[in-house]
Amino acid sequence: MPTPKKKISLKLILFILSQLIILAVICFSLNLRRDRLQISYLNPQYGHAFLLNQGDRQMLFGTGNDSRINEFLGKNMPFFDRHLDFLYLLSPKKKYIGGAKYLLERVTLEKVVTHTTQYQSSLFRNFWTTAQETRASTSLLRDSLTSDHLYLEKIFSDDKRGELILRINFANQKKIIFSNTSPRHQEEVLDSDRDLVADLVIYDGELSEKFYLSTGARDRVSLGE
Repeated sequence: MPTPKKKISLKLILFILSQLIILAVICFSLNLRRDRLQISYLNPQYGHAFLLNQGDRQMLFGTGNDSRINEFLGKNMPFFDRHLDFLYLLSPKKKYIGGAKYLLERVTLEKVVTHTTQYQSSLFRNFWTTAQETRASTSLLRDSLTSDHLYLEKIFSDDKRGELILRINFANQKKIIFSNTSPRHQEEVLDSDRDLVADLVIYDGELSEKFYLSTGARDRVSLGE
């Protein structure tokens, strides 16, 4: 006598479909989050640095002033990720460069960029030499530079004072202005009619309201607060 076939109930089918839909939504949300650019800032007690993170791409600007840069990266990079795609050395001042020598204890560097190597800082010179001895490629930003998903434009620099205005364009998603300059230098840049359009201004020190408004940015973040 043949075994009667069991009918799958409509409720079970709907339950399975609902779970598949929920799983699909979760996966879609995770992919959106993975593709979204995230910006993390080092606690200013430990110097100045910020990390641009999108999926498996990690781009660091500044290194803070000591080994706690590695704790910062540990919290803001994927757990098993030990690869830093890009490092920009913003200034020879210790609060920007002091953590550089500790980076190689945690990550491998793919590319290191700065806008001048004429600094007298031994911290800067030693790290730049070390970076050149590793597999990392090193580059100087003259006026502008394209690297992977980054477009960098040097708007102003005073190498004796270690001051810089840098525009960062990430994959045409977000334009960031970085400045650690004095209001006087900001005024000089405004007088030069340079294109300063940005979505975000990241700054150290004073930021004149006139300079900020000229960027049309929706937000500003102080590295010193």
